[in-house]
Amino acid sequence: MKTIIIFFLGFTSILFSQSVSNESHRKSVSITVYESSALVKETRRAILPRGISFLKFEDVAKEILPASVRITSISNPEIKVLEQNYRYDIINKSSILNHYLGKEIFLIKSHPQTGDLPPVTIQLLSFEDSLIYKLNNEIIIDNNPEPKFAFPSLPENLFIRPTLFWKLSNEISEEFDLDVSYQTDKFSWSADYNLNLSENEKTADLQCWVSLINNSGTSYRNANLQLVAGYVKKHERNNDTSIIDSQFLALPPGYKDVDYQKTNYKFEQENLADYYLYSLDSNVDIADKELKQVQLFSAKDIKVDKTYLIKAGLIKELDNYKPEVEYRIKNTKENSLGRPLPKGAFHLYKSDSRGLQQFIGEDKIEHTPDKEEIKIISGNAFDIVVNGREVFRKELGKKKGYQSKHEIRIRNGKKEPAKIKYYHQHEGGSIRFIETSHKFKKDKIRYFTELTVKAGEEAKIEYTQEVIWNKYPE
Repeated sequence: MKTIIIFFLGFTSILFSQSVSNESHRKSVSITVYESSALVKETRRAILPRGISFLKFEDVAKEILPASVRITSISNPEIKVLEQNYRYDIINKSSILNHYLGKEIFLIKSHPQTGDLPPVTIQLLSFEDSLIYKLNNEIIIDNNPEPKFAFPSLPENLFIRPTLFWKLSNEISEEFDLDVSYQTDKFSWSADYNLNLSENEKTADLQCWVSLINNSGTSYRNANLQLVAGYVKKHERNNDTSIIDSQFLALPPGYKDVDYQKTNYKFEQENLADYYLYSLDSNVDIADKELKQVQLFSAKDIKVDKTYLIKAGLIKELDNYKPEVEYRIKNTKENSLGRPLPKGAFHLYKSDSRGLQQFIGEDKIEHTPDKEEIKIISGNAFDIVVNGREVFRKELGKKKGYQSKHEIRIRNGKKEPAKIKYYHQHEGGSIRFIETSHKFKKDKIRYFTELTVKAGEEAKIEYTQEVIWNKYPE
C-alpha cells in the first residue's frame, strides 16, 4: 500500500505542476479606494505549462473578499480557473502550536547562569492558559511565561502570507500577462480640510488633503491611485470589516509611519455614475499599516461668514448659555471653490499676535456638491453670554393652547460686533407671533431671528407668541 501511495503522489506532482506568483512578477497595480474598502487591479507576468496546473498567487491583501476575485488575460483569453482557494491561516505562534497539539515537539528551557539547555522532546497537550505537556510518561503543567520551542518542520497547511491558490487550465501560451482584480476591506480614505482664517475672520485659505489608511495586510508599490467619493452601497458581511477612523487624523496605535507626499501631485476629477472619481496623476507607494496624505486641492481668499447660534431646546435652558460658533462658506466659483467637496473633517486655524498658527476647532462635513453651503461649528463662544426667561404664560381655554412672552438678553464681551442668530423652540402645535422686537423667519423646521450685538454691549429680544395645540382624532 505504501508503494502505491508514493507512486500516486509522485504522479500527481508531475501531472499538476505548481507555480508561484508574487510581488516580483507584478507589472502594474491600480487601487480604487472607497470609504471603507478598495478595489485592487493588478497585472502580473505568469509562466504556466500547458494543461492543468496550480498557481500560488501571493502578496494579496489579508482582508481580501475571495468572492470578488476576477481573473482574465488579454494575451491568453483561453485561460480557465477550475478551482480557487484562499489560504489565510497565516503562520504565527498560535497556528503552529495548534497544529502540533498531541504531537511531539522540542522544548528548550533556560538556566539563569548557563543559558539555554539542550532541547527535550515533549508531547504538547495544551498552551492556552498554561503550558501542559507529557514528558517521560508524566503530565506537567509549566507556568514559564515565555517557553521556547523547536519544531521538526513547518506545517504544509500554514502560509507565510495570505495566498490565493488556483487550479488552472492553460491551452495556449506558457508565458502571458495575468490580470487579477479583487476587493479588500480595511482600506479607507477621507478628506481633511485645513482652513486658515485671516485676522478679521472674513476670509480664509483652504488646503484639502486626502488621508489614506491601508490596513489591508499588504503593501502596494508604485500604485496608480484612484478615489471614489459618495455613498456606495455594499452588502454587509459577517467578517470583521471595521476600520480605523481617520476623520480627525489621530494616528492609530501600531501604525509605523505617516507619509506626507508634498510633491506637485494633481488629482483629475470626473463623474462616475452618481459619484465622483479622483485619479492621481503620479504613482505612489502605499505601505501596509500606513497613513498617507496627498493634497487634493488648495484655494485662497475664500469668503467666510461667522455667526453665533443660540439653539437651546427650551427657554429654561438659556441660563448663562454659550452660543455655538458657526462659519459658513459658499461652495461657488465666485468664492474660489465651486467643486464637489468629499466627506471629511474641517480643521480650523488662526494666527496669534506672534504669527503662530493656533488650532481653534474642527467639525465634519458630508459630501457637498457645487453651489451648496458648508457649515462648520468650531465650538462655543467664551465672551458671549445668553440668558432667557418666560415673562408670562396664559392658557387659552381647556386643551386649546396658550400665549406666552419671552425675553432673551445677549451680552457681547468681545472687542468687535457679534452676528447673532437666535432659534426659537416651541413645545408643539401651530404658532403665531403677536408682538416681536425683531422679525422672525422660518427655515425648514424652526423660527429664527438675526441681529448684530455691538462690542461690549447688551441686546434684548422680546416676543409674544400664541400656540394652538394640534387636534388629533379621539
